[in-house]
Amino acid sequence: LSVPTYGAVLIDPTYEHVLLVRGFYNRESWGFPKGKVQENESPLKCAIREVLEEVGFDMKDRAFEDQYLERDLNGQLIRLYIVKQVPLDTKFAPKTKNEIKEMRWFPIDDLPCHRHDTTPQIKLNLNAKAFFMVI
Repeated sequence: LSVPTYGAVLIDPTYEHVLLVRGFYNRESWGFPKGKVQENESPLKCAIREVLEEVGFDMKDRAFEDQYLERDLNGQLIRLYIVKQVPLDTKFAPKTKNEIKEMRWFPIDDLPCHRHDTTPQIKLNLNAKAFFMVI
């Protein structure tokens, strides 16, 4: 059984953009900020800690226990809390070294709906496979 991961979907006030991150070691893939839960840590506290570490955004007053998306991906639980009204001009900065290489707002309409979707190739010059954690 894999260790569960928790994080967040940060959404701008227009509901048109989401913040995605790209790690140092998985340079081709974009995903939502998230990480593994520590012993005796609640899912929400884990998500708050991971988002703060990875992008420098404190979501503790913006995330709610009952507002999340959850998926089992090959035996690993992934839960992403929905955090709305994050301004596009928010200054993000990772708190940890050598974990997050880049973070960027992406228009939701440019992201793939399935792994064979050509939208990101056309609009972003990126393969849909680069977003497999987003689909």
